Amino acid sequence: MGDVKCYLRKMDFPSVVPEALRHIQKLWLPNCSSQQLGLMKELSEEFVFFEVDKWGNNRNQKLPPIKELQIVERIAWYFRQPENDQKMATFQFLFPFGSKMLDNRLPVLGKLLSLAIATENGNVLSYIGTWMQLCTCVSDYAAFIAKAVVREHIKPSSSNERIKHLPTISPIFCASLISAITNMYFTSCPPDHIICMVLEWINSAPNLCFSPFKLSIPSSFNFPGPQTPIPGLMFWCILSPLYKEASENTKPSDADDKIFSSLLLALLKCMTKAMPSQDPSWCEAVSVTSIIVIAETLKKMSYVSKDRLDTSLDRFAMCVEVALTTNCLHVQPEKIGKLFAHCLQLPYNRPLKIVLQKWANTKHLC
Repeated sequence: MGDVKCYLRKMDFPSVVPEALRHIQKLWLPNCSSQQLGLMKELSEEFVFFEVDKWGNNRNQKLPPIKELQIVERIAWYFRQPENDQKMATFQFLFPFGSKMLDNRLPVLGKLLSLAIATENGNVLSYIGTWMQLCTCVSDYAAFIAKAVVREHIKPSSSNERIKHLPTISPIFCASLISAITNMYFTSCPPDHIICMVLEWINSAPNLCFSPFKLSIPSSFNFPGPQTPIPGLMFWCILSPLYKEASENTKPSDADDKIFSSLLLALLKCMTKAMPSQDPSWCEAVSVTSIIVIAETLKKMSYVSKDRLDTSLDRFAMCVEVALTTNCLHVQPEKIGKLFAHCLQLPYNRPLKIVLQKWANTKHLC
């Protein structure tokens, strides 16, 4: 243990950073001993982030911006190679969600994100995207990433070609980012420029939403399962016009209708991309719970004008039909009753009634 530290202390900064990362990765095993984990922690604190001195005492002063940037550059260089289990474990160890340690390291992660976008470093973005999936795209940590991207790169009346190319640069990061952004506007209408950017991403890569299913995560990572942007996009398409009318107390404009209609069309096209696959894991693209939450929200917003509510119910019916047809929404026979019970409590809507009758008469939904 002491030999590694002595060796690293003889190295110059910033060359010591990637060397320390190499030793951390070398120490990682699926069933690490407490001694190994302790050494990995000490190496990251002293030689990667310089949070403690060689005696293990916390440094009271913040790192100079130039030194912090050099650390970020070396971390980006180390993770420049395509993703693998050991490197992903190392990345997760450096930025351990659920730990107070991460709060101090979020600024470094934010700068790493900015550097990766600026240099179109798809591999680093893929590590961040997978990290978002592991900590879930609805977590505060994923929100930190999403807010940073929106704040720095998705602005009104600005053109950022690198951001437009995110689906090509790193599909998993872009898909995770969309999921996190939709969660940011869970109870309010997203700004038009954000909707337009998401729409451009999906139109440029129709399979983008299914990128999380391509991840191969070892069981030792406690992966909660792939999270696609589809449920969040459904929320936007179905509920955002109602949120806009409710918040502004004005009738949404034709431009609002057009942008949401375009997003809905892109979403429906996206779900049809699941049709050729017989992989059962695709059935988790949309959960029954997410559909029930949308139905309950629609029920609570029945005070909104009838025309707008009918439009939302029409869109809800279309999304449910396509999701069931493509197996994006996989409902076990014993759960279909619970789903339909919530849907039947909604105000009358002819398209929705047709969809419910069709699937109620279907004996085998799997």
